[in-house]
Amino acid sequence: MSEPAETPGRKAISVIIVTRDRADVLPRCLESIAGQQPAPDEVVIVRGNEQSFPDQLREQFKQLPIRVVQCVEPNISLARNIGIDHASGEVVVFIDDDAIARPNWIGAFVDAFETNTHAWIAGGTVLDARQASMPPEFLCGLVHPSGRQIEVVAGDGAPAPRGYIPSVKGCSFALRLDRLPSEFRFDPFFRFAFDETDLVLTIHEAGGGVEHVPESVVEHLHAPGAYRADGPMDRDWLTEFASHTRFMRKHTHGAGRLMGWCVVCRRFLAHSCRAVCSLIRGQISPKRTIQCVLDAFQGIRRGASCPDSD
Repeated sequence: MSEPAETPGRKAISVIIVTRDRADVLPRCLESIAGQQPAPDEVVIVRGNEQSFPDQLREQFKQLPIRVVQCVEPNISLARNIGIDHASGEVVVFIDDDAIARPNWIGAFVDAFETNTHAWIAGGTVLDARQASMPPEFLCGLVHPSGRQIEVVAGDGAPAPRGYIPSVKGCSFALRLDRLPSEFRFDPFFRFAFDETDLVLTIHEAGGGVEHVPESVVEHLHAPGAYRADGPMDRDWLTEFASHTRFMRKHTHGAGRLMGWCVVCRRFLAHSCRAVCSLIRGQISPKRTIQCVLDAFQGIRRGASCPDSD
């Protein structure tokens, strides 16, 4: 396997892909990585099992400097930490296995980090590939410590609403490991949802910069996974609401905590109404409706009872 030649003065680049049971869509992601300039110095595949990255895929993409490691537990934060532990690059770029990187995806991140020496983390533009027109799914996104997120914001230079900070989308973002303190890693509590957002807030609270890189673009296919599927309300709501509640408690204090609880409760009510509407439309069964509401409630309890949330 040939190693890509590193440009003098350029930081070493590692691409990390967490994949589980998506061997059908992963090749499209890898094809897009193979066409990047600059080429990554390594591609770390964190697979959930052997079937997630079979030997024939390794052979198909033998031109890529692939390193395979394993994370048996379906936990995106734990898997990303394992990827970081095995990565040798100073710039680490993450992409989901159901995303396709457009040309200059890596190059735009590298350029942004060179321009903004204050940035520890950077996020790109995400397009929704489920629609032929590919509308923006994430553009100049913002997040509030309460957990409220605004994912599509025009980058017109207008100031962010009070309390919001720039955020990133988990299917496409990059870290400068040589700037990030070694103890800054993904919190394994966030098995799904709020995983990269928690790291963004942690970085912001420590004084690190969060950069949006509009030129770094991926197309997101939204393949079904361990925590979500294509059907109405077909999502792991217990994990979703546990993550939101934990995130809010971790990043709010004083009067902000009260606002955070209002955001969580309002979201729970909206979720319950959406479940009932899906029942009325005949999209889900009465049993599933009750389960959606109970799971969300249990998720809030789990996120609130975590002893180290404060």
